[in-house]
This record gives sequence, C-alpha cells and structure tokens, in this order.
Amino acid sequence: MLAGDELRDAVRLVFASKQDLPETMKAAESMDKLGLHSLRHRNRYIRATCATSGDRLYEGLDWLSNHLQNQKAAPPPHLRPHVLSLPQPARVRFANETTTSTFFSYFDKH
Repeated sequence: MLAGDELRDAVRLVFASKQDLPETMKAAESMDKLGLHSLRHRNRYIRATCATSGDRLYEGLDWLSNHLQNQKAAPPPHLRPHVLSLPQPARVRFANETTTSTFFSYFDKH
C-alpha cells in the first residue's frame, strides 16, 4: 500500500512510540516490518518517540511541516477542484475569549 502510485509523492511520518518500555519494537525494526526500506527515494521519516513524555515528537512534526511546505507538486487530478465557487456562502466560526467566558461570533463569508 505504501508503494502505490497514489502515494508516490506523499510525505510519510511514522512515530515508533512507547520507546520508554523495554519490550517495545525499536525504530529500525519498525522500518523493516513496514517495508519502508523499499521506499528509498520517497519522502519518509521514522521517529522513535515516547508520547507520554513528549520525547522527540516535535522533531517529527517539524520534519513533516518542513517537507509539506517545500512540496511543490500539484495535487493529483482526482483531488483538483472542478468548480471554484461555492454553491452557498460558507459559514466561518471565530472564537473570542473574555476573562469570564468564551463566546462565539458567526460571520457569513461571501
């Protein structure tokens, strides 16, 4: 599935979590089990993490953010919009916080 043409230009981030536990599969072993070595020329990154402590989560998300910003490829044909205008106004919700409560203001976007 990861090697399919539909995902050819996809950016893949894999978190190998639970690294604080001794019996957990290590990142390299996870790569082998998922077959990520066969995706040599593709955008992929595996990060050993521990979600409870937050160890190395931000490094993975930074990598993902940088790769998505640098991606110049056009969306695949089945994801390109055919109609550029919306059939009805979109409703946008804005949250405004005050010191005692939160209230929502609604605006119609035309």
